[in-house]
Amino acid sequence: MEATTTAATATHKMSTMDYVYKVSAGVSNAILVCLGIGLLLQSLANFVHWTALYQVGAIAQVLLGPAFGVAIATMLNSNTLVTFSAMISSTIGANAVFSLSPQLTASQRRGIRWPKQLRARFLPPVNRFRPLRLG
Repeated sequence: MEATTTAATATHKMSTMDYVYKVSAGVSNAILVCLGIGLLLQSLANFVHWTALYQVGAIAQVLLGPAFGVAIATMLNSNTLVTFSAMISSTIGANAVFSLSPQLTASQRRGIRWPKQLRARFLPPVNRFRPLRLG
């Protein structure tokens, strides 16, 4: 009996409604975990005045882009190659990758808008003067 149900499930094609349901479930899971838990951690950190916990909450919110890719790929039962490529492409698509290089000007930096407390801690000051190269 088990073998026939497994074989029937393996040959079952997903309909458009199944895809829509699974993708929306993945999106809702990603939003709940990243934004919900991130905001909860930040609120708790503000209450107890714990800077490290506030930073973890801010980082959890930044990771919403990769969470979308991983959650949708996982809900669609994809293999690991597709899951990690979805994570990378959604990270780039959400503009969650940014450079912390001091050679970049402030207008060249892209990514999230950090809260004022974290901006001074994570982003180095911009060096407007470049050293003179001789030779």
